[in-house]
Amino acid sequence: MAILYDVTPVYDFQKDMPWAHEPLKTIYVVQRLFTTILLVPIWVLYYLVMPRSYRPRPSWSIRMIVCVKFMKRLHKVTEVAGVTWGARNPESEETGKLKETRFEWVDSLPVELQTGIVRDPVAQCKRVGCFVWPKGRISLTAANQRSSSPSSSSVQKSKSSRVQVDVNPSASPDLSRLGPETRSVRSEKSSATPISSGSPPVIGIFLHGGGYCHMSAHESSGTSRIPRRLMQEKIFAQIYCVEYRLLQFAPVPAAIQDAAAVYAHVVLNVLGASRDVDGVYRYPGSSPPPPSPDPTLPSNSTSLQEETRPRVILIGDSAGGNLVLGLARWIRDEAVLPMPDGMLLLSPSCDPSHAFPISPSSYIPRPHERTDYLVDTPEPRALLQKTFIGHHPVETIHSPYISPTSPRVLRAYGHSVEWDGEGGQYGPLQLQAMEAAEGYLGPMTGVPLPTTVGPNAGGTSLSHTGTEDCAHQSIEAASAMTVDGRSGLTAATSVGSPSTVSGSGIVSATSGVGVQRDGVPESGHLSLVMEAPEPVSSGMEGIPGTSSGEDVTQLYLNPAPVNPAHRSSLFRDFPPSFVVMGDAERLEREVGLLSRAMQTDGVDVKLHIVKDGVHDCLMLKWWDEKERQKVWRGIAEWVQRCVIMRSC
Repeated sequence: MAILYDVTPVYDFQKDMPWAHEPLKTIYVVQRLFTTILLVPIWVLYYLVMPRSYRPRPSWSIRMIVCVKFMKRLHKVTEVAGVTWGARNPESEETGKLKETRFEWVDSLPVELQTGIVRDPVAQCKRVGCFVWPKGRISLTAANQRSSSPSSSSVQKSKSSRVQVDVNPSASPDLSRLGPETRSVRSEKSSATPISSGSPPVIGIFLHGGGYCHMSAHESSGTSRIPRRLMQEKIFAQIYCVEYRLLQFAPVPAAIQDAAAVYAHVVLNVLGASRDVDGVYRYPGSSPPPPSPDPTLPSNSTSLQEETRPRVILIGDSAGGNLVLGLARWIRDEAVLPMPDGMLLLSPSCDPSHAFPISPSSYIPRPHERTDYLVDTPEPRALLQKTFIGHHPVETIHSPYISPTSPRVLRAYGHSVEWDGEGGQYGPLQLQAMEAAEGYLGPMTGVPLPTTVGPNAGGTSLSHTGTEDCAHQSIEAASAMTVDGRSGLTAATSVGSPSTVSGSGIVSATSGVGVQRDGVPESGHLSLVMEAPEPVSSGMEGIPGTSSGEDVTQLYLNPAPVNPAHRSSLFRDFPPSFVVMGDAERLEREVGLLSRAMQTDGVDVKLHIVKDGVHDCLMLKWWDEKERQKVWRGIAEWVQRCVIMRSC
């Protein structure tokens, strides 16, 4: 008991959790461990005797079954008793002896880059600790320089964007839902192919998983198995593992600030990007040359210097994948730093809003409850997410920066939320019916039905659904549900018209185009909220572009990208991405929706589905090595083809 006794003070967000306080915490943890250990021989005996068809997945070994069940029971401890695993104070010095990495401090994000959501009155930019692989310093120049005339095949991008699915034919779900251009790519049985010596080196920025409250970037952490393997397979030349601030240390956007600081450090100080006359940072040789005087000649070309520069890939597993998506969105929307060359998303968490009971998706159980170790305990999960968003209103959880595959976000940008795999699907009619039934119609129906963007947004279609279909859906939704003898939606209107709802707190419904600031729509943006939250006084007069009393929170709910073409597109101009998910994990639906939405917006996506894989299986040393080896090989091939050769 004394060994398990936790002397760490209870974090603020755990004060109302009775089992988070000692001695109740130790009592709960001990009984949970004891009963779990007692169950192990019972599980082993049962699955040894019963046919394989009785196993969670017939392909699973006894070891895999026991480990999944064991982890699932221990994950309950983290949610009920507030136990944190492997967390480290991000502001502490690293005094231990490191065997594989070196520790470095990275300066806080430069003031001139503190724009958009990273500018916050509560979470301040700070210096960031990094564990850098390998331990010794290396030269980041290509081993063999290419000729002065780079081949056209190495610089020409594919004109068609598609989702490539690398999966066993027997795997589920129905992948035809992922997009019209989905195709299957078989993996060969060879080991991962290292990057050729003449290729530009690849630098990774790794953001670890752990639900924003567990784990660390330290080499001894379980999540470090991912960068370790990427280095062993010689896929990356160097990886920066970011010790970003977890939610118990600072709320959003602290984690994005830390990730942005390291990204800026790599781009500016390691790769030498400099600020151009237009205020945009560009790599040496990447500035477009002046137009050619001869109209028959191409007006620009890719320089040799740009072709041979090191590539940068953002890597994230689980919550780290969520952070990668948020960081990439900030880079794209602010349009000051160059975009990364690729994203490696390993079982990314795409919809943290699921944890909130007021979120409609939380009323549809996430799939694969029987086959994954992730658990859903609504109250503790909601408490964690509320702590994560901190001083921002609860609605912020539906920001594209935080929950890009929230049904609310997907529908606002015109993406389908239908899903044919396990766990069911949710569409506009079902969502609004649930909202009315639960009495949460007010905060939730700020999501408009799909519409077409007006001329101020470039004429880009937000949805394939026509206005007549939208009006029909609106009428159906209006009569969908009756609660306590009254209709959940009392009035239906055509798309773009305001609708009033009796007793629900809703003032009006918007068409989906136009930011609502103080109740006044502004064309060219997407509206995700009904009313603007109370402004938060920034008090950051020293930061360029800020003013006292600026509504910082609105940037989460109503993103305002610099490029007008991005204002109506959720993922347009995101870098090529390699997405990994298991077909037995609880995040299957949201990761599948992410891949489909990215592909629809023109992103080159390769989706690798791990047969019978659980959440974040690359981190689990006891998982099927044959299946994991297929993933590492797929990553190596993708890096070579899509990131280095740029021929997706």
